[in-house]
Amino acid sequence: MQQVHNFMRYYINEKFLKGDITTNASTQRNPFIRVVPLFIKDFVVRAFYTRVQDKNSSAGLTNMGALKVPEDMKPYIDRFDIYMGQPFSCRTNCAVVSFQDTLTINFASNIMETDVERYFFRKLVADGIHVTIESNRQNLQEYREQ
Repeated sequence: MQQVHNFMRYYINEKFLKGDITTNASTQRNPFIRVVPLFIKDFVVRAFYTRVQDKNSSAGLTNMGALKVPEDMKPYIDRFDIYMGQPFSCRTNCAVVSFQDTLTINFASNIMETDVERYFFRKLVADGIHVTIESNRQNLQEYREQ
């Protein structure tokens, strides 16, 4: 845990974030990349994430924090959802966002079993936190019978 804390303190700051954003933005403006057909770019990105990015991490997390909207919009909004795409490799992605008194946590995974999600939400319930679960997954037993 201390190692993660130190890593985040060192890398999550304005200097490093601006560098990442500048690198990503300059890639989009590169004339060579702009003329490459999309199916080739998709192939290269998938290969990169499968061989490099996903091997260096076991999960992905994005936290949008607490979203604010103008007062006159609040009565029309129940919650916000944010989703990370399904990963290319066997790992789980998690996205977190809150609005007023509702915290929404979404998981995306290409792993058939839901052990990570199940353990996570059981821990919240054990800590006395009210949880409502929605899923677009089939029951695992039903899935295996197909």
